[in-house]
Amino acid sequence: MKWNDDVYDVADQVFSERGSAVSETPHGDAALWQVLLDLGWPYVSIDENAGGVGGDLIDLAEIVRASGRHNALVPLAETSSAAWVFAHGGGSVADLGSAATVLFGDRITWTTASSGVVVNGSINRMAWAGAVPTLLLVRADSGTSSIGVIRPAEVKGLSITQGTNLAGEPCADLKFDSVRVANDELFDVPLTVSQISDRNGILRSAAILGAVERAVEHTAQHVATRRQFGRPLVKLQAVQHLLASIICERDLLGSAVQLALATGGAPGATAAASATAGRVANRVAAVAHQLHGAIGITQEHDLHLSTSRLTAWADSPRSQRSWEQQVGELAVAPDDQALWELMTNESELSTR
Repeated sequence: MKWNDDVYDVADQVFSERGSAVSETPHGDAALWQVLLDLGWPYVSIDENAGGVGGDLIDLAEIVRASGRHNALVPLAETSSAAWVFAHGGGSVADLGSAATVLFGDRITWTTASSGVVVNGSINRMAWAGAVPTLLLVRADSGTSSIGVIRPAEVKGLSITQGTNLAGEPCADLKFDSVRVANDELFDVPLTVSQISDRNGILRSAAILGAVERAVEHTAQHVATRRQFGRPLVKLQAVQHLLASIICERDLLGSAVQLALATGGAPGATAAASATAGRVANRVAAVAHQLHGAIGITQEHDLHLSTSRLTAWADSPRSQRSWEQQVGELAVAPDDQALWELMTNESELSTR
């Protein structure tokens, strides 16, 4: 299933060719990230007037999907979302820095000061937050959002405890102790917190789809070549059923993400895709390891590169449960046609 044949093929080639050139550091694969910056891929779907390279959400999702398929350790989805928010606020991505991520925090307080705002509170387990030069902190405000641009190297009062998540991505706990954000680093965007969260959700779903595709590929190859009782594993009916089940899961997720893209990232379709992504990620990871047996948990086999990402991403940046609740709210909304229209939507992919 390809959403854009040309982008799919080019992205697949770029990510696969990195091969032995991987230069992973505590901040990710630096060499690959530089290649993506040179290509402008983090800024796909951003208007050229804002420093982007044009294209649409479908193109971007195809690239993010390829990054998940090839286990790329880069902040592609995070920087793309941050650039999209930044551009909506009238900024140019050239001023964003080499990488960025968007932060949401229920335990953050903003206090107005004469020259800006003072931020206090904490945010835990945010992927890439301690490894990128720019953080965009979001505050909901009357249906729109206010954004504070925080550059950790330049502010006082921000402590970052760096670690990694199960996927090996940089992951940090942040504590804001009277961090001052000047007026020239504050701006409003005509976006709600939900819209920003939905953007993150659809890109994360695309990345999960890529990792699912690779895990299924590894599994199909293993059961076709591994022999047991004098014949390939795939000849066993129980193995056939399990393999068929994760192929169906892969295709289900692909269809869900395609629908979200076809509707231009509509909230209901995005929530459905994200809820599906979390469930499929856990199911495929479990079955892939079951069919690989002991070899699947070794560092020597590449399966863990995909399944560790599936496990880490299933509830990131929002939990599967929260997405399911959003779908549930759609089901009981006064407009009782909303869920039916989502379920029966026959939209083709568009460039909206």
